[in-house]
Amino acid sequence: MGLSNSVWRRRNIGLLVILMAAASAGVLNGQSATDGAATRPIMDGLFAAVSKVMPISLDGDAWEKPENRAQVAAALKELSDSAKALETHAMSRDAAFGFVANSLARDARDIHRWYQRGSYGESRYLLHNLTENCISCHARLPASMKFPPAESFFRSAEIAKLPALEKAQLLVATRQFDQALTVYETTFASPETRPAELVMMDAFTGYLKLAIRVKEDVQRPIPVLESLAKRSDLPKFVELQLGDWIASLKNFVQKPPRRGSDLVIGRTIVQAAQRKMEFKVDRAALVDYIVASKFLNRFVVANPKPSADTAEAYWLLGVTESMIGRSYWLSQTEFYLETSIRMAPKGPFAKRAYALLEEQAMLEFTGSSGTNLPEDMQQLLNELRGLIR
Repeated sequence: MGLSNSVWRRRNIGLLVILMAAASAGVLNGQSATDGAATRPIMDGLFAAVSKVMPISLDGDAWEKPENRAQVAAALKELSDSAKALETHAMSRDAAFGFVANSLARDARDIHRWYQRGSYGESRYLLHNLTENCISCHARLPASMKFPPAESFFRSAEIAKLPALEKAQLLVATRQFDQALTVYETTFASPETRPAELVMMDAFTGYLKLAIRVKEDVQRPIPVLESLAKRSDLPKFVELQLGDWIASLKNFVQKPPRRGSDLVIGRTIVQAAQRKMEFKVDRAALVDYIVASKFLNRFVVANPKPSADTAEAYWLLGVTESMIGRSYWLSQTEFYLETSIRMAPKGPFAKRAYALLEEQAMLEFTGSSGTNLPEDMQQLLNELRGLIR
């Protein structure tokens, strides 16, 4: 299945060290013991390469010094080679994992190339955003194995200086899930935390994905959000959203989804979530969409081959991701929709998936910069429209 070459990148988050250990993701979610054993050496190679460039990349001047260039270039070549090996390994797994591995390999290749040709600022910027690939993969499915070598990063002075929410993201990238939950909850409870910061960093979505999808615990967030909802300085929209999310969490505690396949359960929850929304970008059903995505992700991992059911699951994942996606670096919504269309271009969901994909593209690329879509995006839409017809 062909992947779109469009680059969906518009976020300059300026995180100086959040990327470190990004490529050292550890044994991936949902793997068998045999598959995990095959993946681990690749991850070890990624980890070793990132460890070599980490100290230097923290200092922009050191990153460009002539005496460091050979060392950095060699480590970036190792990173690129290991990421390419992961991409090849991912071809035997589900398409969503393949998409993230492809993105990681492309980013690692570009970092190496840009550094070699003297584009030091660009290569360093891209390296600083590499973590998004890992977060997208690790927050999909229930936790399996932790990656012990990453723990050494959190004893360094540089990591200790990170703002709490950035540290939480780094913990997710390195599969330190329990610690990440603790950081989130401590931050929510702190009177010094500004509500605007929580909204800007989309901390609620990151926290709820971690609790619901990775730790499979819908009970734990309830008292955390209830305590937060008592703050007098919350914006009104946050106060209302917290009330909706708490109600949804309590409902899933009392009535856990049990009947039907993962696809049926996911579809039912999405349909209920859509009825709950009063307007298109209403976040009242955020918890519902996250719960639905847990079952849908589980379905596509268990059913990687193209079929009408898998195409529907990817369509529904596109819908859920359009509501819960938090990364401006790696947009999975478009990938899910494209995958749904390619799997079943004559199926009942292809036209709707195309319509949502086209709308996403219009919103993404048009505006102050003009009304024309980038050439590669337009070519993709034309190709998919042709498949449907």
